[in-house]
Amino acid sequence: MLNKSVVTIKDVARHAGVAISTVSRVANNLNRVSEDTRKRVLNSLRELNYTPNLNAKTLKARKSLAIGFICEDIASPFIPEVIRGVEERARESRYSTIICNGNWNHKTTLYQLDMLMHRNVEGIIYSTPLRIETPLIDRLKELREKIPLVLLSEDNLEDGFHRVNIDVEQGMAAIMDHLFSLGHERISMIAGPEDSGLNAMKIDNYKRFMENRGHSRHICYIHTGYSIKQSIPVVQRLLETPKRPTAIIGAADLAVVGGIKAAHEIGLHVPKDVSFVGWGGIDIGLYTEPAITTVLIPRYQMGRNSMTILLECIENASVCVDLNSKDMDVVLEVRGSSGPAR
Repeated sequence: MLNKSVVTIKDVARHAGVAISTVSRVANNLNRVSEDTRKRVLNSLRELNYTPNLNAKTLKARKSLAIGFICEDIASPFIPEVIRGVEERARESRYSTIICNGNWNHKTTLYQLDMLMHRNVEGIIYSTPLRIETPLIDRLKELREKIPLVLLSEDNLEDGFHRVNIDVEQGMAAIMDHLFSLGHERISMIAGPEDSGLNAMKIDNYKRFMENRGHSRHICYIHTGYSIKQSIPVVQRLLETPKRPTAIIGAADLAVVGGIKAAHEIGLHVPKDVSFVGWGGIDIGLYTEPAITTVLIPRYQMGRNSMTILLECIENASVCVDLNSKDMDVVLEVRGSSGPAR
């Protein structure tokens, strides 16, 4: 053990026989370090009982050691797992997270962005299913020249931002294959908000799969909100038509919760009279009657991945632009809300 009261990062680097930057990457749990080197540095950190001086680091670099996270609706049951992934990954690298609620309003998001910049955050993650338009897209382009910025679940694919997205086509293919295999032809969709780029991709895939199977005449999608309350009257109208759908896809699980309630209220049985399939895999879908067949979204991993990308950009003093990320895989979990067509 070194004979000194305070062990510095230079001491650890000398002890492990590596560069100071390598010790920093290992201490901050970043990539680009071989496993052997990582083990050697970790052993030195333990042997020397090294504790980073975060106050000194912050003052010297004039950094906040804070990350901003903006979502559209902090009350949405979809978001907590995403936040948990972001926050836990940030904490592993000794960063704090400032969480902001955009409230489905781009003006509010613009205010949050300015507030985070005044707080001197080192990067921003923006999670939104909405289509980002001017002036917000222009502000985001301006900010990405100054700090790393990652988008979650958004569809302006030509603008060069780095994203952590899910494979929408894979999810819709799983839904449609499942319903077709059960004999469904009259398949409708509760399509979510009209200004959602993510939902536009779901609709495009739904229409394509219906057309490819020769069911174009049965294509029916209705825009509504994500909430239970908003979906109930919409589904009731669908189910009261002379040739009602035998299956309904919800752009979000909450819409399906409302759909199942609507079916029960007019005396229909789920899934004997009508099947439902959701999107998101939120916990409430396990406790409806019946439980909801749904596309499981890796929400926690989405949060971790977005934070990991941000940390890599901070470490490299670069912005996150067009890193050619691969969409995250999703899987359909079949439960009680879907069954054979009558």
